[in-house]
Amino acid sequence: MGGNRFTDFSAVGPQFDGLFDRELRAENDANGNAIYVGYAKGGSATTDAVWLIKKFTYDVNDAVTRTQIANNNLSFNFVWDDRAMYF
Repeated sequence: MGGNRFTDFSAVGPQFDGLFDRELRAENDANGNAIYVGYAKGGSATTDAVWLIKKFTYDVNDAVTRTQIANNNLSFNFVWDDRAMYF
C-alpha cells in the first residue's frame, strides 16, 4: 500500500464538512496557559453565536486538571465574547 491515502479530503465524507477550515482563538493566563479556547469557521465574528468553547483549569504546576465545554454542550452555538458566562 503506497502513497498518502488522505491527499483528497473530500473522500473522508460529509461528517467532516468544515472540519479543516476552523479558526482557533485563545485567552491565556499570565503564565501563557490557555484558559479559554474557541473554534469557529474562519472569519467568524467573535460576537456571532457560532463558536465551540472549552475552558481549561490548571494546578500550581501549570498542569491541566480539568477541561470543560461551554454549558456542557458540544455545539458551535456560543459567542466567543461571552465565553466566561458559560462556565
